[in-house]
Amino acid sequence: EKFSCVEQVAEVVAGFTARPVFVRPRGEEKEKEAARKHAAFRDKTSDALTLLRVYREWTARRGREEQNAWARENYLSSRALREIDSSRAQILSLMETAGIAMSRDDDPIRIRKAVAAGLLVNLCVNSGRFNYRWGERSDVFIHPSSSLFGATPRMLVCASVVETTKTFARDCTAI
Repeated sequence: EKFSCVEQVAEVVAGFTARPVFVRPRGEEKEKEAARKHAAFRDKTSDALTLLRVYREWTARRGREEQNAWARENYLSSRALREIDSSRAQILSLMETAGIAMSRDDDPIRIRKAVAAGLLVNLCVNSGRFNYRWGERSDVFIHPSSSLFGATPRMLVCASVVETTKTFARDCTAI
């Protein structure tokens, strides 16, 4: 409520809990085309803002058929976007039941502040060229699927930390 962007935060939460919206097709040419299409949505400061941009564009389409066609054209998952839409509705309903005042402010700074406040437990501080300190760990890297990949913000928050070949911060927002 403090940042007046309750609806956007609900959309971000719904998006961070859904399957990935970006589809990676097979084949070199299609991969390049998908990367080009995806780049148009990327916000270099925040995966949350990237997700909001995709979700808003998708909801601007009228009807499921038009939404599906747009998603296919942009190498996005219609299923993931429908999951986000459904989860968003549930989250907003729960918030209203809890007496949380609905607000909408598209200011990216306010949205990033709200996301950072909610994810402060996953604060990562740059401790090298591309590695971050997260709690006791100092070997956390920004996941390659992140809009922040290749950047080196001094601090960021992330929705999750996963271990594969390395330890990665996912769904990042620079602060």
